[in-house]
Amino acid sequence: MWLMDLARTLLMHRFVFACIVLSLIAQGAYAEGAFSAGDRVWTTDILHVRDAPGTSSSEIGSIIKGSVGTVIIGGPVFKEEYNWWNISYDAGTTGWSAENWLQKDPIEPQQPGDFAIWSEDAIKWGENHTGSKDWWDEINKQGYCLRFVANAFMQKYLEGQSVWNSPIEAAAALYRFNQEPGGWANAPRGAIILFDKEGGNSYGHVGIYLGAGRILHAHGTVQDTTVEDAMAYSDVGNYLGWSYPPEAWRPKTSTTSQPVEKAERTQEPSNAIDQDTSCLATALMSESSVGTVEERAAVAWTVFNRVNSPNFPNTICGVVNQRGQYAMNQKPNQEFLDLAASLIAEPGADPTGGATYFFSPISMPKEGKATGGYDIGGGLHEVEGISGKVYFPSWALTMESAGDITGVRPAYYMFYRERAASEEVTLTLYVHDGSADGPKLSGAEVIGHDAVGKSFSQITDANGFVVITGSPGSWQFTATKPGYDANSWPQEIIKTGTKHAYLFAEKMPTKSVTENRIQSTTQNVSSGSETSVDGELGDLINALKDKDAGVRLKAAEALGKLADARAVDPLIEALRYDENNDVREMAAWALGQIDDARTVDPLSYTSVKDAGYDVREEAYNALQKNTVGGSKIDARSADPIIGALKDEDQGVRYRAAEALGQLKNATSVDSLIEALKDDENGDVREMAAWALGQIDDVRTVAPLSYASVKDAGYDVREEAYNALQKNIVGGNKVDARSADPIIGALKDEDQGVRYRAAEALGQLKNATSVDSLIEALKDDEDGDVREMAAWALGQIGDVRAVDPLSYASVKDADYDVREEAKKALGKLGVQAE
Repeated sequence: MWLMDLARTLLMHRFVFACIVLSLIAQGAYAEGAFSAGDRVWTTDILHVRDAPGTSSSEIGSIIKGSVGTVIIGGPVFKEEYNWWNISYDAGTTGWSAENWLQKDPIEPQQPGDFAIWSEDAIKWGENHTGSKDWWDEINKQGYCLRFVANAFMQKYLEGQSVWNSPIEAAAALYRFNQEPGGWANAPRGAIILFDKEGGNSYGHVGIYLGAGRILHAHGTVQDTTVEDAMAYSDVGNYLGWSYPPEAWRPKTSTTSQPVEKAERTQEPSNAIDQDTSCLATALMSESSVGTVEERAAVAWTVFNRVNSPNFPNTICGVVNQRGQYAMNQKPNQEFLDLAASLIAEPGADPTGGATYFFSPISMPKEGKATGGYDIGGGLHEVEGISGKVYFPSWALTMESAGDITGVRPAYYMFYRERAASEEVTLTLYVHDGSADGPKLSGAEVIGHDAVGKSFSQITDANGFVVITGSPGSWQFTATKPGYDANSWPQEIIKTGTKHAYLFAEKMPTKSVTENRIQSTTQNVSSGSETSVDGELGDLINALKDKDAGVRLKAAEALGKLADARAVDPLIEALRYDENNDVREMAAWALGQIDDARTVDPLSYTSVKDAGYDVREEAYNALQKNTVGGSKIDARSADPIIGALKDEDQGVRYRAAEALGQLKNATSVDSLIEALKDDENGDVREMAAWALGQIDDVRTVAPLSYASVKDAGYDVREEAYNALQKNIVGGNKVDARSADPIIGALKDEDQGVRYRAAEALGQLKNATSVDSLIEALKDDEDGDVREMAAWALGQIGDVRAVDPLSYASVKDADYDVREEAKKALGKLGVQAE
């Protein structure tokens, strides 16, 4: 907003603008040439933003007469130019008079000698105080972007004090001098930038220029004190001008400050320590509420490492408030406040080795549907395109994995650090027969890709090696040779220079005596040779205990093909206790081939509790075998899984909800509803909503409707919307009753709930909600809610909405509401005026 003298003008400390179209100019009220009929200017109004084309000069005087001295008015006129007015009042002589600063002579900018240091201190202070009282008017829900900038340069909070208007005048002169209304070319980092924001009445803003079009700006439309977008971006086409800070804004304690080494976190005023604690505690609570102590400390260290990195803000609050970097949606309890304070005071050794990024694999999607936990192995990750099952953030390919961290569960947290600028790694890879000491194999093909996805394909030479050059990080390899088993593996290749690595290619073995016995036994048992069946079936069961995992795997497969009930108990034991994932998966498959009630409980338990994703999947499939006969899918099969919805481990609860949705077992509806309502973890609630959408039961309608509006988690609400829309043709989910709780929420006291209710009704396209949405469009006090109501009416497409939308498209006080109403009319086939 325009820099101006606010001490007397803004008695209530409100910082709002009114658009006044002057159609009446009282004689003698202004100096000749100051205004012309029809000019549009911007001024301050201590009450509200209004459009008043009939405003008289006396009303203008009532707005600004409280200021003895100078008031600044600026803004666009009809000729698409800019006038910056300096209006002053002299009670003894001329009364009100005005001059246009853009008509004054250009002034070449004069940079303060220590501007670089002074402005960097201001930027640091500003980044550390976004979201604080230093710029936020809690009563009126507005940002004092003028006061924020002044405070940043003065390094203190000026509550209720006047700030100086000279930067406006200086910027006007620089604007004339530079003649660059559409660019930032001459503005230095740390300059005071004047600019307009697109949309509505968002004119006249001020911020600190960070370079490359970025402005540190106290955004005046943020609706809460979590200032996610305080680091705002501005369209360069709206640039007005810039100036250096006035001398009056120098910190009183010293004229300059010394640069702070990045490796040392900036020492803040005494209250900033509390603010750092609050910021860190909020991030930890939001990102690791169900994490272990070690996991929470590791998350904290990503913040500390960013503070110490030249690529991020150098304060804790500046780091965690960067848009889209850390979740900041949970108010920290005392446990997290204490943890944050202790970590700031005594952070200890960095367990992450410099990590600045992390993500939670358990929340990442798999083919078609988001699912929880899976095997990672050695802290390494699969990448899209290798397995086709797990999708990881694309940025992970450009980072260096922090690997295994003590106390950190790989399925819940994976940490990455930025790569230092370095030359490509050259890897010499030897392929051996059987072991590292075995003969080198020539003619083996080695394929894969480096850390940035660059592929390679080479054949080992006569000496049994290949030389590969690529970017350091996590590489993927596959080596093959006719007559040998293929071997695939990921490996961290991070060091510069030549590195030796070994592939242990194992020659395809001849069948062992045990394997041959398995094959012959299977044939004998299948032929029905009664004299030998008991003993030979016993050989297969005994093979489940063989020390060779390959033998155990083939034994489980053979027993599944035979489908003999006498193998159930040994297969259950293998399912529960075998250390090899593939063997447990095969045991689950084998149990699915045998029609025996004893298989239900262990398969149910495994479908939720097993650490291996593929094992759990096979257990789901096995439970669904013979569904017509009901031998697997009955009330009892769901009991262990329903019980797992109360497990202490969030991952187990997540997988339980997923399994119940896949099983579509109606006995689980009440328990899933309870999880949807009460589970503390958003991922679990989201999966419960998905599961309820898979089950065709009328009991799901009301809780899904409620969750689609009331749940605090966006993804939970989205999944509840989707679940309500299942089987829409049959009408068992989306009917009049399903909309009732959502329609009722349009009257909720919470603006956010009303907004989400309108959004949900638009997504559901439920015609019974039209009258209530029209009422919200007309009467809701919140512009965002009215805007969403207009959108929802456009989605529903009911002709009853035409008249109220037409009215709103012209008469609503909010620009965004008018625009959304016009779009909605277009969807209804009506041309907006």
